Amino acid sequence: MSVWKSLAYHRLPQQPLNLSVLKLDGSCFEVVVARTATIAELKEAVEEVFSQLPRDRDINISWSHVWGHFCLCYKGHKLVDDKASVRLFGIKDEDQLCFVRHLSINDGQEEEERPVKQASVDINSLRVEMVKTLMPEGWQR
Repeated sequence: MSVWKSLAYHRLPQQPLNLSVLKLDGSCFEVVVARTATIAELKEAVEEVFSQLPRDRDINISWSHVWGHFCLCYKGHKLVDDKASVRLFGIKDEDQLCFVRHLSINDGQEEEERPVKQASVDINSLRVEMVKTLMPEGWQR
């Protein structure tokens, strides 16, 4: 095997994703994750950013409380599935995520979260609709 062929098998490491996160108060911070990161790894990176901040006073952030009431959001998609990859949502380098409320809170009392309808797609019917859209009128299979 030639040297060039053996080098083709070695992949260069991918550059990480540099993301901006918009907080509820309107301020932003930067977070860096691998391009192959899961939502759980993204959340860990957010937690790490806050653990690195200088502490003026003794403040402990309850991350279970934060993630229980808020979530990260990208282009209207709540990032709540910890096992999902950031790639699944099309998140790219230099994109901005934001914190949004995950649960409704009224007068300090929590309401149970209503189930969110998940978009389900029947791939076969989607393909048929795409073909119908792309084919000239009157064309038959």
